[in-house]
Amino acid sequence: MHWSARVGSRRLLRCFAVGFACFLGASTLSLSSCDECATTGPPDPPPVLECNGPVTVTVSPGMTPTFSWTPDCTLGRLIVEAGPGEEYWGTETLGTNLYRSPIVYGVHPPGSVEQQIPEPLTPGMVFRVSVFYWATADPNSLDAGGRLIGQAEFTPMVDSLGVRNE
Repeated sequence: MHWSARVGSRRLLRCFAVGFACFLGASTLSLSSCDECATTGPPDPPPVLECNGPVTVTVSPGMTPTFSWTPDCTLGRLIVEAGPGEEYWGTETLGTNLYRSPIVYGVHPPGSVEQQIPEPLTPGMVFRVSVFYWATADPNSLDAGGRLIGQAEFTPMVDSLGVRNE
């Protein structure tokens, strides 16, 4: 074998060895980062902010409506009324904004301070749902109490066969 072929073979072998060492090093780094991902899991989703401004409230049809609001934010009180002072159902927290959208009529979300039993809704009657956020939990603050940030009117209906739409 000619001496230039031997030198070329050595260079080729050396390049192969260096390339293989780089591959092993990169593989080790990527494996350690994968192990880290497996133990920490995916990143947490961004936290949902407290409501502090107007929200748009929507109501599903039926005799047991679902109340939703956008933007996605937390609030502290929801009430359903037939007229001023005619509360049919309500739910609230103890001065903190914990409630996430949606809330089903008559179902108190976790963190509720009262377990008010809902009045049955009357088909064809107009109701109003109102949502509030707590500006502060301090009862001595001028901002104590819930601030109204959204409302919607709805009319529960019974279908043409006399079956309540639930």
